[in-house]
Amino acid sequence: MGTIQIDGSTPKLTIGNATAEDALILFDGNAQDYHVGLDDSSDSLVIGLGSALGTTPAMTVNSSQVVTFAQNPVFPDGGVAVADLDIDGATDIGAAIVDADLFIVDDGAGGTNRKVTASRLKTYAGTTINNATANEIVTIGSTTTELDAEANLTFSGSALQCTATLTVGVDDTGHDVKFFGATASSHMLWDESADDLNLVASGLGVGAVGTKDLGEGIHIKKADSSATADSEAALLVLEDGTSGAANGISILSATNGYGTIYFGDSGNDDIGKIYYNHGDNSMVFQTSDANAIVIDSAGIVTKPLQPAFSAKSASLANQTGGGTEFVVSTWNSERFDLNGDFASDTFTAPVTGKYFFTFSLDVYGGSSDMNGMVMKFKTSNTNYHAIDVNFSTVRNTNSSAGNALTLTACVLADMDASDTCQTSITVIGDTDTLDTQDNGYFTGFLVC
Repeated sequence: MGTIQIDGSTPKLTIGNATAEDALILFDGNAQDYHVGLDDSSDSLVIGLGSALGTTPAMTVNSSQVVTFAQNPVFPDGGVAVADLDIDGATDIGAAIVDADLFIVDDGAGGTNRKVTASRLKTYAGTTINNATANEIVTIGSTTTELDAEANLTFSGSALQCTATLTVGVDDTGHDVKFFGATASSHMLWDESADDLNLVASGLGVGAVGTKDLGEGIHIKKADSSATADSEAALLVLEDGTSGAANGISILSATNGYGTIYFGDSGNDDIGKIYYNHGDNSMVFQTSDANAIVIDSAGIVTKPLQPAFSAKSASLANQTGGGTEFVVSTWNSERFDLNGDFASDTFTAPVTGKYFFTFSLDVYGGSSDMNGMVMKFKTSNTNYHAIDVNFSTVRNTNSSAGNALTLTACVLADMDASDTCQTSITVIGDTDTLDTQDNGYFTGFLVC
């Protein structure tokens, strides 16, 4: 039989009569036969090799339109779109990805699809991390322990934790490192060019998280004391509220070194100073660049600047008589004057306080008619009558100087700053005068 043609508006060829039997169209070739048939037992359409239905199937379509291939189908390049692949419907691998697992890649973008192992993807992903935004590439450096990042790399997560040592730069070649806080303009900066660590913030807390709750600067806290820091002493606060505990700082030096605390200003960076000399175990307090208090290793305290003076008298003839007050002007030889407060027979108080004065002077040449003598410490606030005697009855008539008397007195005087103190003698009852000898003294010092 030759060619069979079925014509008509809706031509149709029916094989089978709806009974339980297979139906087959056989293609009888010279070297190989092929068939298309209905496998009634499985209700499947089969395309296969050979003359017998189902003997060597190549493709089977079941009643659910699921197509099964006996061999892997071969498609032309670009024949199956990636969008048409049903990845969601695939069975999960059910295990961790290992280096030997395979992936499909488009070799060269638009080239040939090829397989690639997971180990290659791991190497590539570990070498470069890039979200396609400029200056946000991270790459592995020359060693596996080094990461290189482009400028302006930003981490935008809520927390970044480093569980090992974090190193920025290398020795002798560093970079600025800045940490920002929640307050505008507050940050901590490591300035690599100056090798300085700068804190630009309202304060620094040292201790447990949340330590900074006192003062305006650095607060080092071990335990809360429920105390507050005075605003005039709040830049450095050391706090330990542990019951019975000591709280302090240590300044440790070499056995021949110095431990110091300096006080300075724009005019002088060490105008005030406290230092301990470990060489001789002495402690010194300085003001205005001078030793004010010195404590030696035995605990002996000296005050080199404490107001203190001692002046010796000279001889004068024909002084006081007939009720004339003689302000002693013979203290013209100073033995010492620690603060430079004594001059021209007068002491001038440098500060307000209580001053102790002593006075001793030999007078001679008086007569028996001198029935009164007054000796005073004359201060700006008041006069202190130290001696008030009848010269004629207390004089030493056997003295080689003739009618001599030694006047000795002391007083604790209240003086304001810039007040003065002098000594005076007044003889009453005779117009004759007295002479003074050169062995007297006038001394004084600040008590408190």
